[in-house]
Amino acid sequence: MQTLRIIRQKIPPGVRLIGVAKGQPLEKIKAAVQEGLEDLGENYAQELTRHAAELPTSVRWHFIGHLQKNKVKQVVSVAEWIHSVDSLSLAQEINARAAAIGKIQKILVEVRLGGEETKTGLPPGEADSLVAGIAPLENLSLVGLM
Repeated sequence: MQTLRIIRQKIPPGVRLIGVAKGQPLEKIKAAVQEGLEDLGENYAQELTRHAAELPTSVRWHFIGHLQKNKVKQVVSVAEWIHSVDSLSLAQEINARAAAIGKIQKILVEVRLGGEETKTGLPPGEADSLVAGIAPLENLSLVGLM
């Protein structure tokens, strides 16, 4: 994990390093955690829950993939952060699932800046409207934009 130490030396204090576990073998992920990596990101709900069950509860999980409504319950039960909120209906579902377990879910609104229609996220012109719709949802903490 020499690479992890080098990266840590280069990032300024206060910047959170998130290791993306997507497609990595569990042994490699465990080694990174043993070296002190505290935040892990996962793209798929099934992998998130599988990896979370195998790693220490001290790991802060970030869901960074496109989130389908039928996977929200699974993700909310594990992830401290959801980076990919791109609609009010998704935010409302996350809010309801978080309320059901007494959790305040940290979220980021995903904005598609590149203009590519094949990418997820909402167009920049719709971000203000989504943020306003999220504001009254009591079990969400909108932390920023992705």
